[in-house]
Amino acid sequence: MASIATDASPSSPGIGIGSKGQKTSVKAMSPYFKDLDLIKEPYATALGGWKPPVVIVFGAESAGKSTILERISMFPLLPKGSGICTRLPILVCLRSAEADMSHHLTVKKNEEGLKVNPGANEPETMEQDTHALLDKWVEETKGRAIYLAIRQAGTNVATSQAHRVLSRHDFMVENTIGVLTKCDDVRNRIIKRTLSDEADVLNTQSPHKYVVTSNPPAEKDALGDPDLEAQAEAERQFFKEEGLGDLVENGQATCDALVSKVCNVYGEYLLDTWIPTTYVLFHAKEGELVGTIADLGRPLPDDQTLPDAVVDATTTLANGFVDGQLDSVVENVLIPLEEEVMATIEAQVGPGEMKLSLLEQTLRKNGEGALVDAVTKVATAKVGEIQTLLEEGLERMLRGDVAGRAGGTTARIGRFDAFLEIILANAKAALKEKVDALVGQVAECCRASIRTLASRTFNLKARSGRIVVDAKAVADAVTGSILDVAARPMVDGALVAASVKACTAWTENCGDARKKLEKDLCRVRKVLALELFQREAEERPARLKAEEEAEAIRKAKAEEEAEAIRKAKAEEEAEAIRKAKAEEKERNTIHWDAVERVVGKDKADQMKQGEGFTGTLDICKKQITDEGCKILAPALIKMTGLTRLDFDSNKYGDEGLQFVAPALRTMTNLKELYLHYNNIGDEGLAVLSNVVSAIPLLDVLALTGNKIGNVGCQCLLELLENDSLQSLTVLDLKRNPNISSKELKDKFYRVWSEKGKKTNYLYF
Repeated sequence: MASIATDASPSSPGIGIGSKGQKTSVKAMSPYFKDLDLIKEPYATALGGWKPPVVIVFGAESAGKSTILERISMFPLLPKGSGICTRLPILVCLRSAEADMSHHLTVKKNEEGLKVNPGANEPETMEQDTHALLDKWVEETKGRAIYLAIRQAGTNVATSQAHRVLSRHDFMVENTIGVLTKCDDVRNRIIKRTLSDEADVLNTQSPHKYVVTSNPPAEKDALGDPDLEAQAEAERQFFKEEGLGDLVENGQATCDALVSKVCNVYGEYLLDTWIPTTYVLFHAKEGELVGTIADLGRPLPDDQTLPDAVVDATTTLANGFVDGQLDSVVENVLIPLEEEVMATIEAQVGPGEMKLSLLEQTLRKNGEGALVDAVTKVATAKVGEIQTLLEEGLERMLRGDVAGRAGGTTARIGRFDAFLEIILANAKAALKEKVDALVGQVAECCRASIRTLASRTFNLKARSGRIVVDAKAVADAVTGSILDVAARPMVDGALVAASVKACTAWTENCGDARKKLEKDLCRVRKVLALELFQREAEERPARLKAEEEAEAIRKAKAEEEAEAIRKAKAEEEAEAIRKAKAEEKERNTIHWDAVERVVGKDKADQMKQGEGFTGTLDICKKQITDEGCKILAPALIKMTGLTRLDFDSNKYGDEGLQFVAPALRTMTNLKELYLHYNNIGDEGLAVLSNVVSAIPLLDVLALTGNKIGNVGCQCLLELLENDSLQSLTVLDLKRNPNISSKELKDKFYRVWSEKGKKTNYLYF
């Protein structure tokens, strides 16, 4: 399989147009490329290799790709042979020139090692390798390609190499034109069957479907080259003579039709997708370049407002540096100084008493002595460090005000090397004066603070004494004198103004970068000024507005639909609540005439007494069904005083028991419950298990002759194990053949006995 990318490019207008205006070759696409060739270099550089759309031609070996390419280009470009000739990427570019020149072919570098005209010893992975190569090209050109899927007439779509590619890259289908080749080798019905085959995605999902072609080998012309014009005419004649003229008329047959379709699809894609996308990219690039150029600094060197701008920017930076410089001085000078002063004082005065002679040397009456000298030496040394620290910090801040740095100034003074040298020299000189003065101030502060804060005490009998001094207070006094100076700006407005005035050369160190960026910006703006992009610029606002309006309509419609769904859901919920209330009301409504029909007048009269009836209600053998239970339930729920209920030998089952279960739960005085010989199964017994555990006095539960199985029996066993049947002494489960587990029965007997119940009253 070969993948061939075609970059159609301009010839002169009109070339490739037949006598009747029919497009006969892709040279008819020339008008599209008049402007594109002008911007080839800008979009390749400014947009990082962004390229115009290509046409990728792919298909099985010997399916006729080379022949199709020659026909639509009308140039005999590709090699011919009886075997496989072109299993590698080939880029076909058509260019027109004033000078006559012969056509030639450029073969893309074959990095994967596939061979032209491979021999019998080609590797077994050749097919997979070729597919992988094509996949690579598909991914590289994704978003800017249309495709020609070449398939030989008569081949099966299920085994088509082209369709294998489409199945791996389903996004291709929308922009793929199917090309059926070698139609002169098959019958007409096969051609028409292929065009109507619904198993073929090109027939069902591609808006472009198929074009059928027939291009037998071309005869040689007078110069020995293939006569492609004669080949084209022969193809047209073939379809007419074979009775397929309707396909020609409908634009479904001949390479002429294929060329027209390629031109139309390519043109639509170019105008509707590629140009708008490229315009957006160029417009974004323009904004990026404008921002990058502005970030280099403004005003420009030849602008009369530059000196004032530099003064303002430098002053702003200097003022902003105060907090930073103070923090740096505190961290790197004052904190270490405080620790060193306190350590020095402690070393000088010691922890205890000293000889009188040493005491006098350390601290004399006038406050002088070794103590003052040692503290002064430490403090003045640290003052010297301040100068280096602040000079380096100021230079770092000013030189760092360049493009790409956040928090800088608009003027970007770091671009002016000459100015930086002047202001840094002036700042260093000014700072040296301040530091020199500070050294004297600190020395005096050391003497004054020790004179004030230190005192001597004597032990004359021992000929000794000690020095008492608040070391922290002395350190605070010394650091305070330094802090007062460090908190002031290093550079004031006067120094900045003098430095700006002294600078005579405002050459930017980013001048070359600015020129390059401005050149790139000029190139981009020149592209945007081209007619095709000007049309886009004019039409884009209206299109965006239309898209916004369409999106607003879509959102409004979606919101309306969502609201309708919410409203319908709310109505459904309200209706469900209404129905539930109606059903509950119906369940709680006693229809005495219906009750009488189910159990007879005498029993109905007993039931009418409600909670006042405290004896036995016998409603057995009444043929009561599930529906009958539903009728009786509202009346039974009132009979809370019953002590015995005979509800056996009827026809109800699980559903009926579910109806009466709420009523049974209210019968807290019930001692005997007879439910034998009905149709109660495991589901009904699960419901009953939840009920009987709430009847505290229940003594007898008869369930003989039902349809209870192992599951239902297990429910009762769990109640027994959990002590939920403490009052129960008789449980009758005879004639329930579905209780088949002997192990379950044995366990039931064992637990029944363990709970202190008599096993002869447990029946299986």
